[in-house]
Amino acid sequence: MHHKRFNPTILFVRFGLNILFSATLFIQNGVAQDWAQFLGNGTGHCNKNITFPKQFPKEGPKILWQKNIGSGWAGPVVQDKKLIIFHRLQEHEIVECLNVSSGESVWKSSYLTAYIDDFQFDDGPRATPIIHKESVFTLGAAGDLTAWEMATGKKIWSKNIMKQYQVPKNFFGVGASGIIWKDRLIINVGGKGSGVVAFDCKTGKEIWKTSNQQASYSSPILIDSGKQSQIAVYTRQGLLLLDPELGKVLYEFPWQPRIRSSVNAASPVFAQNQYFISCCYGQGGIALQLKENQLTEVWKSSDLSCHYNTPIFMDGYIYGIDGRQEESPALCCFDWKSGKEQWRKTQFPCSHLLLANKTFLALTEKGELQLFAANPVKYEPLDSAKILKAPVRAAPAISNQSLFARDHDKLIAVSLQE
Repeated sequence: MHHKRFNPTILFVRFGLNILFSATLFIQNGVAQDWAQFLGNGTGHCNKNITFPKQFPKEGPKILWQKNIGSGWAGPVVQDKKLIIFHRLQEHEIVECLNVSSGESVWKSSYLTAYIDDFQFDDGPRATPIIHKESVFTLGAAGDLTAWEMATGKKIWSKNIMKQYQVPKNFFGVGASGIIWKDRLIINVGGKGSGVVAFDCKTGKEIWKTSNQQASYSSPILIDSGKQSQIAVYTRQGLLLLDPELGKVLYEFPWQPRIRSSVNAASPVFAQNQYFISCCYGQGGIALQLKENQLTEVWKSSDLSCHYNTPIFMDGYIYGIDGRQEESPALCCFDWKSGKEQWRKTQFPCSHLLLANKTFLALTEKGELQLFAANPVKYEPLDSAKILKAPVRAAPAISNQSLFARDHDKLIAVSLQE
């Protein structure tokens, strides 16, 4: 099964689900102890300075501080002892900088938004901010892309990508963001001839645009294997591999559910020269390799259908959540090369997975922290603790042995010390 180019047919039916929320912005360079993008380095692997406990204290993990915030599913990011949270209060989308140790506000900036969710779910924002060099980038639910000074919160530039590229409103507004490569902010915009667009980080000016593929809710990843840098974008229609310098589409592979009432929201995974993308709605997951200058199927499985939580590769295996939250999801482990299922833990909530010292930490939709071993032989639970109210769908951040997480109206800092 080989694919190089395709012309997808777009299917249209009604959809009603509170999704997302993994669509976020990425950085290329991060500080060792910081978490300046969605899932840290975009994979969920923590740096070597972070360790997860094997067991929480008897009274539960210590809450260091907590703060009431507005709505949205944008996760926090951390750099240089400052935390950025992006949320909404009434008619304003707010980007706020906090002292990471105390939760006290350092600065706060905002702008008006008129976004209303068509399905009466959360009105956003959805995309986790990105901290890059001296700037913070946010992308609101109505498409407001803004650069802010990290030190002061002063607006540097702003534009509405929905209006500029004449993109019709998606199911839950804008949630697919991008990645930074050499001071270029690359976003799956979803317009005609502007499916993916690169912007200058300093000025916001367009550098290149490419593709007709529509926007998804999946965050792109940067692949730097030494030969050529690539950006892997799981769009509404499938996987695009792009040259970040010129915007050229190098390869593509269609992978979209047959019904319109669906979204692609889990990020691509790349390891050992193999790509993996996955979604629900009867489509499942597929592993791909480049062979004879084409993306070729290695294996596929309907039993690893990732809704919006990105799976994690570890030592020859991939761990992820199979299924939608309303359909009894399961935690499972698959062999990376063969696609053989190793084990399955049923009745495990949809969760953001993080990995450190061969230990997984899952932040579940129910507001629990679940610890389990990175064991490909069997499910090996370690401990659990309730920290937030359901539903929890925003990705957490980790810095200096503290976890930062939010629900629909509260942000908390939790110690990960044993």
